[in-house]
Amino acid sequence: MRIAFDVSYIQTKPHGYRRYATELLHALTNLTEGHQWLLHGWSASLDKKWIEALRKPGVELSLLRVPGQLKRLYWNTVRTPTIERLLGAFDIFHSTDPLLPATRRKAIITVHDVVYARFPQWVERRVVRWGKHLRSNIARADAIVAVSSNTKRDVVELFSVPESKVHVIYPIVSPIFTHHAGDQDEDVLIRYNLLQPYILFVATIEPRKNVMCLLEAYDRMPQSLRNEVRLVLVGRQGWKSEETVRAIVARQRAGHVCWLQEVSDAELPALYRRALMFVYPSLYEGFGLPVAEALACGTPVIASRVASIPEIAGNAAVLVEPGDADALSTTMASLANDGAQRRHLQRRGPELVCQFSAQHAVEKILSLYKSLS
Repeated sequence: MRIAFDVSYIQTKPHGYRRYATELLHALTNLTEGHQWLLHGWSASLDKKWIEALRKPGVELSLLRVPGQLKRLYWNTVRTPTIERLLGAFDIFHSTDPLLPATRRKAIITVHDVVYARFPQWVERRVVRWGKHLRSNIARADAIVAVSSNTKRDVVELFSVPESKVHVIYPIVSPIFTHHAGDQDEDVLIRYNLLQPYILFVATIEPRKNVMCLLEAYDRMPQSLRNEVRLVLVGRQGWKSEETVRAIVARQRAGHVCWLQEVSDAELPALYRRALMFVYPSLYEGFGLPVAEALACGTPVIASRVASIPEIAGNAAVLVEPGDADALSTTMASLANDGAQRRHLQRRGPELVCQFSAQHAVEKILSLYKSLS
């Protein structure tokens, strides 16, 4: 079988879609036999070096650095010629996002979340406008991969899709996220001046991540505890986040909050492992990859009791209502002072994340390919 696999989201800047695509593609090209892979990507910021490292017998590349607007114009509007006229013959087109070019072959798209439809006030208008294309692609695709059961329910409910068309396949949590200490952990902490205990948050700073609630919850913790435990935020500034960024910067000047906008994937596991706890008060998640990464690192987790997070965290995290800063503050303070509870959560996390392994994902993807052939 010959699979055209879209690598457009494997770009030089790290983000969630990139991590999803790289982990899945690496697993598929290394853990499968008897398939041919045509790695197709259009993006102005393609990470060609990473993609080209996959080249071997059975893996071909078709890469072109073009502006995203041009790709979307062809995929969403012009839609001619068909993609197979440009790439050559293949059996299945596999897209790791909800976009889909014109094709007469079998096609799979991936839906990570439908935040633009559930909560349009949290995203930019241009994202909301993508909704008409997503609806069209969902209708045209032969199969849809949803990254969680919660996302599957959203897709079925919002787009009137038969449940049999939507397949839940969890993302792969990279094996770099492990509870086993790394040789460079201490160096990473020294580099970022994080030798005292800290509470960790990891995500792009945007409205649905609910960072303002986290800041308020931290402010309400006892002063004596805040003197001992810092709040560390890891993530770039995203859309509609100006007010939140101002609040972060003001607290950073006061000395208790640390905002790290540029942390490499290689450094991130150390920050998880050495954190006193990981707190994630997000208002909506299609999957919640940072939660799964923290669990894999054996970090005690406090997270929201909404959307996909209970599905992903199971009984390995303390779940709270994301809109209640007082309750979140109390929970954070309680966990900081309860070593026995933290040790219990440290054991549960790594046990739970085996369901997010490369082997599980590859088996389900290959089964989906077979069902379409």
